[in-house]
Amino acid sequence: MDSVYVSCPEFENKQFNLRFISIDDCDDLLKVYSDKKAVPLFNSDNCGGDDFYYDTSEKMKQVLDYWKFEYNRKGFVRWSIIDKKDNTVIGTIELFHRESKDYFTQLSHIKIKAEA
Repeated sequence: MDSVYVSCPEFENKQFNLRFISIDDCDDLLKVYSDKKAVPLFNSDNCGGDDFYYDTSEKMKQVLDYWKFEYNRKGFVRWSIIDKKDNTVIGTIELFHRESKDYFTQLSHIKIKAEA
């Protein structure tokens, strides 16, 4: 299997499709990331203080561009979660590897942010 950074796979089951983020996801993701009630539920460790609260389309687009930049430099990969029922992006999932001198250096880490 190729590295996720060589060929980004898609995943699918009966309810959801996971695919690499797209600028076309901006409006749907803005609904998720501008929800102040959801912000405390987002895992923001190792994110340089970002709280993942984005309240404008411009900010959401900047973040999408940043996520693509990080993917290109092999920092992490972020997939959009699409609810197949209505073809709406309801959140994201991120996969990254963190080098350390502990058990977790052998693992990949996943963060999920989705509307409730």
